[in-house]
Amino acid sequence: MQKKIILLVLFVGIIALPFLFRKKEEIAVSSPDEVLIILSPHTESLWDEFTFGFRDWYLKRTGKTVNIDWRNPGGTGAIIKFLDSLYENAFYNYWTEDLKRPWSKEVLVAYDKNIDLDDTPEDDTLQETVRRAMLNSNISCGIDLIFGGGFYDFQRQALKGRLVRSDIFDTHANWFSPDVIPESLSGCDLRDPGNLWIGAVFSNFGIVYNKHAVEQLGIEKYPYSWEDLNDPRYFGEVALADPTSSGAVNATFDMMIQDQMNRSYAALSKTFPNMPEADIEYEAIREGWLNGLRVIQKSAANARYFTDKSTKPALDVGSGDCAVGMAIDYYGRNHAQNLEDRVGSTRFVYHMPPGGSALAPDSIALLRGAPNKEVAEAFIEYVLSIEGQKLWDYPVGAPGGPKKSTLRRSPIRREFYLNEELNSPLIDGNFNPYLTAEEFIYHPGWTSPILFTMRFLIKSCFIDPHDELQRAWAAVIRARNEGRNDDADRGDKIMQDLEIVNYDTTSGYLRETFSSGNPLKDVQLRTKLTKFFMSQYHRAETIANGQADPGQIPANTVFEQK
Repeated sequence: MQKKIILLVLFVGIIALPFLFRKKEEIAVSSPDEVLIILSPHTESLWDEFTFGFRDWYLKRTGKTVNIDWRNPGGTGAIIKFLDSLYENAFYNYWTEDLKRPWSKEVLVAYDKNIDLDDTPEDDTLQETVRRAMLNSNISCGIDLIFGGGFYDFQRQALKGRLVRSDIFDTHANWFSPDVIPESLSGCDLRDPGNLWIGAVFSNFGIVYNKHAVEQLGIEKYPYSWEDLNDPRYFGEVALADPTSSGAVNATFDMMIQDQMNRSYAALSKTFPNMPEADIEYEAIREGWLNGLRVIQKSAANARYFTDKSTKPALDVGSGDCAVGMAIDYYGRNHAQNLEDRVGSTRFVYHMPPGGSALAPDSIALLRGAPNKEVAEAFIEYVLSIEGQKLWDYPVGAPGGPKKSTLRRSPIRREFYLNEELNSPLIDGNFNPYLTAEEFIYHPGWTSPILFTMRFLIKSCFIDPHDELQRAWAAVIRARNEGRNDDADRGDKIMQDLEIVNYDTTSGYLRETFSSGNPLKDVQLRTKLTKFFMSQYHRAETIANGQADPGQIPANTVFEQK
């Protein structure tokens, strides 16, 4: 009986999910000919504009009406978990009911695992049989498209086998050329190598600050680089978001680390001109990794909070509740525009650190088993068309522009920066991502394999022990202000000792554990890391206060002995 009750609760939950996550049908067409279901972390204002635009475009093209059912379970991280659950359930039904095969833990692990398959299915192992069944299936999560999110999260979905190739690459092959949408830009892919996802618009990541709040703190210069967020005068004044809740936030931290890696590479190249390039790169990656983590650590030490809402830092900085924060471009630019339009204030500024931020694609992809594939294909075509691209940065009221809200995003099609007729209506027409990208070379091989690991590392080392980190940093600042520089130096050095999570350990043991699919090992490692850094920060605080070294948890207790 208990088992039946559990199954009933799960069934009701699955049925209720679409209603919990769907947007209010405020702009819906009654009795539409088609309904398109899209999973998207975008804002409702963006949903509205693409609903208006696509509905009109589709009606003219086909004579049919369409509604878009937008769904968002709560940011990129929640979307990934949502898809995990839906596809696991769909494959379970396919494997046990359609294929009449027994379910097991090995089947669960293998169905979305990236396994190389040869052309001889007759000699497949069980894992290979499962994976081949997944890739040959048309299982559905009940959703047509995923629209919005960073390239790393899309690439993960592609590797899991949940994305399928869109017809757009055949029907509009001329769009995917260097003159329209190039394959990559400054080292960053703008579409999947197998054409399973495609960038729809550019995103960049930067600093937001309140000029009045910065001046009140007695800081002479507005923040210009990521390191400026480490200024002790910003203690308690930095607004940050949790990278485990937002792909955009994790990408921002990635930019901070890549910035330090690029700086290390430039410095080593200048200091050792005869060193082989491979050796310079090897050293620069490892040195830059630790330097980047230290920049993030001190920004975290200055942070008032880590929110799970990536929009909150811009709002709080705009109101003056915090002086500075980090934000993705469209949150920053939109909030600046809103404040200027509503109250005429220019106190809020979005700033992209020169050489410290890359342009990245915000993408779109067709999901395996899309219930309404034909309309989904049409939506992809619209988003990438000239008509759809105008919505990103044309002002309200401009021909072809949005109807209610200015989106302040950078179109991905290159013509918008080369063609005067297309360029002149852009609100941010003086910003050319194809030129700006030259200031920052993104090296995906340096950090993209560990982006997923980076999320949990930052949370375990800086967010979960945030109280201890802040007390240590406050003690260092106090010692410095009191002239006890030796205490401050020693405490600061201990606080910033991040060797336990160096690049080799992170890309090796930590990555292996966090991506093992074993939740118990994952939780155990995160707990051990947090306890270690709580102990380390307590030690740093004590020493900065001029007291005897209390010692800390030994580093070798964090990792399992193999």
